[in-house]
Amino acid sequence: MINQELPQKIASLYSELEAASIKFDQMQKECRDNSKAFNEQFTNTFNENRLLRIAIIGQVKAGKSSFLNTFLFDGEEVLPKAATPKTANLTIIRHSEDCRVEIEFYSQSDWERMQNSADEYLQLKNKYDAWLAEANKQGKPIPVNPNSENYASSKAAFEMVDAARKNNLDISSIIASKRKTIAFDDLSRMRSQLDEFVGESGKLTPISKAVYLYVNDPRLSDLEIVDTPGLNDPVPARTEKTREILKTTDVAFFLSQTGGAFFDANDVNLLVSQLPSDGINNFVLIGSKYDSALQNYLDSTSLMEVEADIHRRNNAHAEKTLTNHLVNNEFISSEIKDKLLACLPPIYISAQMHNFTIKSEVNWDNSERNTYQRLLKLSEKWQDFCLDQDTLIRMGNIATVTNKYHQVKSEKNEILLQKIRALTPSAAQKLQELIKKIKEKSAESIAILQHQGVAELVKQENQLTLQIDGVKAGVSEVIGDLISSCAKNSIDTKARIREETTGLSQVLEKTGTKQEWVTRTVARTKGWWIFKRTVYEDASYEKTVTFRYATVNNALDNLRKGSALACNEIETLFNELIEPKKLRLDLLNVIRESFDAEDDSFNPNFFKQVIQEAMDQISFPSIRIDPSTYIEEMANQFPKPQQTDTGVDKLNIALGNAMNLLGLNIIDTLDREVASFREKLQEIRKNLGKMLINRALEDINKLKQAMQNKETEIEEYSSCVKACEELSVKVKRELV
Repeated sequence: MINQELPQKIASLYSELEAASIKFDQMQKECRDNSKAFNEQFTNTFNENRLLRIAIIGQVKAGKSSFLNTFLFDGEEVLPKAATPKTANLTIIRHSEDCRVEIEFYSQSDWERMQNSADEYLQLKNKYDAWLAEANKQGKPIPVNPNSENYASSKAAFEMVDAARKNNLDISSIIASKRKTIAFDDLSRMRSQLDEFVGESGKLTPISKAVYLYVNDPRLSDLEIVDTPGLNDPVPARTEKTREILKTTDVAFFLSQTGGAFFDANDVNLLVSQLPSDGINNFVLIGSKYDSALQNYLDSTSLMEVEADIHRRNNAHAEKTLTNHLVNNEFISSEIKDKLLACLPPIYISAQMHNFTIKSEVNWDNSERNTYQRLLKLSEKWQDFCLDQDTLIRMGNIATVTNKYHQVKSEKNEILLQKIRALTPSAAQKLQELIKKIKEKSAESIAILQHQGVAELVKQENQLTLQIDGVKAGVSEVIGDLISSCAKNSIDTKARIREETTGLSQVLEKTGTKQEWVTRTVARTKGWWIFKRTVYEDASYEKTVTFRYATVNNALDNLRKGSALACNEIETLFNELIEPKKLRLDLLNVIRESFDAEDDSFNPNFFKQVIQEAMDQISFPSIRIDPSTYIEEMANQFPKPQQTDTGVDKLNIALGNAMNLLGLNIIDTLDREVASFREKLQEIRKNLGKMLINRALEDINKLKQAMQNKETEIEEYSSCVKACEELSVKVKRELV
């Protein structure tokens, strides 16, 4: 059976069962409800998982957009290349028959955070520029260099805010509009329009946060591609959005520039810190801009020797760097270690060399022209290097990435099919359970009709009427015990939540070293003999200083973990509170104890189904605690991705306060859910006893009426039993 036909097959089976259950209105309704529920479940499972999400990851200028333009758009520059963090946008590429671009702008809080960071950078820059302008710097302390890595976030914010000012942008109205949609007929026209929002000189580039590109391309019909702005993106608002998207990514391509600082410590740190613990099941390490590595071998005479040396050196370096990082970091899970080590050896590619084989020379951009000229000079030096089609395709090596992509895609498709196939046995089980229930109820009705008369039914009817109060009291006691347990268990759950969130109230601190200029006053002797005198001068020297540091992302992750742990604890509370089998038995025992055990008129089968229906009324809450408010406030408070020394202390204080507020929210949520759940149980406690009796009396009354035409009724119930047996065999045969 084709997977896509499964909903129709399940609907057909339920339709047959509904037709066979003509004697049971409630069972027919259950057939319709189950059929509808399965169809929704199938649709949700398929729609939720069918898109393969691929993320392109790496530092700014790693060649991510160039790679995607080659890999996806045949070398056409659809995605702009990021020259600076200002132009490094997050781009999500999806399939749609309506070709369009949607630009998401920064929010009001995002822009306010950007302005504050820009102001900080400007103050530092003015002090540093003033120091540089001084003619005599002797003995004067060196101010903070605003262009250092520690202030990359502030510098990027200043560039973006300054560009927005120079472009005379009406920030308030743009932010209020939230998004801008542009329809297009072809990629070339779209690219020219997109430049205004994400191009290096685009007027609206500074205020654009993310781009959603919808393209009518069959290759995108079952996937989604995310072009990240760079894992060293200094813009916190963009980084946060990138991290959220990466959590639901299926496969990631990590790019590191082959000819530059290939797979350096920054690459490894960024790679590990940004790799979500869940979601990414496949990871590919790519050495990009392979052509640039060739320029380091100008004195060589053989391409073969050059390529062998590039692969040998970079493979060994990547393995050593990654292994050392993993060995020395006890906080990385074994699962992530396995994923990272599986990336080796890297795949080396050159998007430009591949472009030379698929683009007309008149369409080459300046960068491609320069690269070709450099390669042409190398081909004159290396006898075994020729810029022919085969060599360029081999060295461009896009085919290897394409094969890897198709491999991953085919594996993902199989996983998706397995997920959908997994619905089949569960659907078969649910069908068989309902078939069994209808068959048993029919058999019970046949037995009563065959072995009991109207007099016995009347006697049992009288018994039920007399025992209403006893049954209600017993049921009230059973449900009352659940209500008491709910209150007690919630206290224990609160204690566990407090303990778990307290453990997340401190960031992970690390230590590092840096060079600082220190100024101190020293005594010097000048002159000689009777003219000798002591003078005091300021002297500057470089000193190695140890400092503490921690990342803001670690604090934000702790808030997410606290929220997730709390949700899990609260849901566990409710799920462990009620054990269905025990509750059914307790309720049935209550009814047994309300009747004379010696009285043959008591038939517990009258109550089994109604007890189950009563239990079905007990729904367990689904808990969701959103920590985004606390995360956003902390991100606004600490725009720099890394905090040092006193900044670590401030970060810990802020995290503790945020975790405390989150904890109060969690406890408030727990109290509300417990109160709501207790109210539901109280309602069940109030009505269940009476409902049990009334439903049993309804069944007895139906049987009394059936007694008037016993033979026909037995025949109809027998037909139902036979239909159930045949349908059970059919389910086993067709839902394998």
